[in-house]
Amino acid sequence: EKARTQWSLKLHRHQRFPTLNDQFWVPGGNPALRAELGWEVRATLNRSFAGAELYRGQLADAIVWMPVGTVWTPRNVASISRWGGSARLTGSSGPWTGTLRAQVVRSVNELGLHVPYVAPWSLSASGSRTFRTWTLKAEPRFRAATPTAWSGDRSTWLPAQAQVDLHAQWSM
Repeated sequence: EKARTQWSLKLHRHQRFPTLNDQFWVPGGNPALRAELGWEVRATLNRSFAGAELYRGQLADAIVWMPVGTVWTPRNVASISRWGGSARLTGSSGPWTGTLRAQVVRSVNELGLHVPYVAPWSLSASGSRTFRTWTLKAEPRFRAATPTAWSGDRSTWLPAQAQVDLHAQWSM
């Protein structure tokens, strides 16, 4: 069967109102929050064995939860510029299946400082093997060092992280 290509290009404006948790969580809610306003353009290209996505957007009055002492509270951030992309490659041969994924994200405020808790890049791979009624799967993931505060000081970043998920599935 011939591989089919699908693509899309989307441009949209959006508005997100603060949730009840954002406004009234105890302790830390902020009833003075304004709605987020923004735009985004997103392009995707997909085939059965591969896919890619690119996006670019701007967000005004972004609602970001940040610590104030020991209490986390949401606040509006004047402007966040976002761009990024991801790619996926999948293959299979007999009982084996594998997927590679990569993602790059750049989300910064008007001063060029990275948005807290948004990793600049991540990689993952998964491989699975089917044996009769069993499927065994391993999925290692890697995540870049990640900022925890609006700061140019890299000592406030969480170190890079790696994890491996192992799955065993039995089908009846």
